[in-house]
Amino acid sequence: MRDDRRSHPYARSVASLLERDGFLGVELEYEAGKRPGFGYSRSPIPFDISYRLIATPRREYIECKYRERNLVTPEEVAKFIADLRLCSIPPERGLVVTNRGYLRRPKEYARLDGLRLYVVPCPSLAGGAVLPHHLAALYQRPLVMARHLLEQLNRQPRLPREFIRIA
Repeated sequence: MRDDRRSHPYARSVASLLERDGFLGVELEYEAGKRPGFGYSRSPIPFDISYRLIATPRREYIECKYRERNLVTPEEVAKFIADLRLCSIPPERGLVVTNRGYLRRPKEYARLDGLRLYVVPCPSLAGGAVLPHHLAALYQRPLVMARHLLEQLNRQPRLPREFIRIA
């Protein structure tokens, strides 16, 4: 994982959870866009986090929403879905992660488009500190990757245990 100081501490802590559990190619502030050979060139759209699945060569994209008090609004979820579609990425490959929760309408949007919504509590970020993470030992890493491969072949990749699925 690149240590990108421009990204929010919440995004860095979510990326460290993914990296801790053996996900490959975890990148902060990943920029995606249409290639210039397909009609016209567009400036790339930044996504908070991107990671690669082991069983397939595709990437999945995460939008992190850190909230002190409010819940995630429908406009924010709809904007993320629109950004994915602008880059020709199906919404099924996107996740929205927050520390608080969602209003009712974003859950409906997510169900209609196949977007996944998660809550990842992060109480230690109130003071701005990044959560510490422990990388798996070198002998554990192949076991974690084998587990991810089997889960993806069964069409059920499992995210870290801190990720609580909402929709």
